[in-house]
Formats: sequence, C-alpha cells, structure tokens
Amino acid sequence: MTAIHAKRLVEQIADLKGTQAKRRDTGYAHGAHFRACRVSKVQAFTKREAWELIPRAAREPHFVKVLLVEDDASVAQMYRLKLELEGYSVDVATDGLAALEKARTLMPDVMLLDIRLPKLDGLGVLEALRADPITQGIRVVMLSNWNEKELVERGMKLGALDHLLKSQTTPARLARRVQELLEGPEV
Repeated sequence: MTAIHAKRLVEQIADLKGTQAKRRDTGYAHGAHFRACRVSKVQAFTKREAWELIPRAAREPHFVKVLLVEDDASVAQMYRLKLELEGYSVDVATDGLAALEKARTLMPDVMLLDIRLPKLDGLGVLEALRADPITQGIRVVMLSNWNEKELVERGMKLGALDHLLKSQTTPARLARRVQELLEGPEV
C-alpha cells in the first residue's frame, strides 16, 4: 500500500467516525502514524489498525435494508462501510439486472442507484421498479456523477426521491440522507 492510498483510507475512516485525520511521519522505513481528532477525544491508529476497522462494520446489528447499486467497487465499499457503521444492512449490486433481481428478493427500504451501469442503466432500473407492483414502493435515491438536467428530471419523474452527486456526497452525508428518507413518508 502506498502512502497516498493509506492516507486516503485513513481520511475515509476518519470521515466515517466523524473525525479528522492527521498524519505524523516516524522516519524513513518506519511508516506513518495517523491520528483521528475529535473535539472531545483523540484516538491514534496505524494503517494496520485502520484496516482492522473495516470488518467490524459487518458485526453491527442490522434492521434497515439498503440496496446500493454501484459498479465502482471502491465507491461501493466506501459508502457501504459508513452505512453499515450506522447500523444498516447493505447489499451491493454491480449492474442494473442484478439490481432488479436483488430489489425483488430483498425488498430494501432504500435503494441508492447509480445512473451509468452495465447491462441496464439506472433509469431503466427505476422504470422497471415502478412498473412492478412488488417493487414500486421502494424509496430510490439517484447517486451518480451525472448531473445532466434531462437525466435528473427523468429520474425524478420516474419517482426518485432525490438526486445526489457522488463528488459532493460524503459517506456521512449519504447516511444522513438515508436517515431523513426513512423518517419521511413512504413512496
């Protein structure tokens, strides 16, 4: 793992924990130590400890089901980790057809849906969800880097509750938005 990758990982984990990452070099060939700072608490951890935080998320109790439809594995992992740390049960689909199949079998409470997907794009998935009486009530949020006016309008007309840009949506912000959707009325 390069220092840049380690720094990004630590920053993502710090964001997930609501902290700020600070790096301190300990000298050549000795690695680096990272410190996550909160207003009331300071926690230091190494790269190895940071990696060990990831599997812990899977042991949290899960009640609310979220289906994350994302073909980029690193983006999916980043959002999934934060949502699981918040207590959500998260399943990932990497293409549009798998998303439809999982939506019908899992019946998620919320679906976070990318627009550009292999096999069937996100708008096609949304259209199919709304046409099926079994899945038409699933809350859907478009989560994409595509912000073209026509795509956003089409998604909203098909029943998406929101359109979030990945480049402007941190894992913490996404978790807050999911919570807001769950507190609001059903579709």
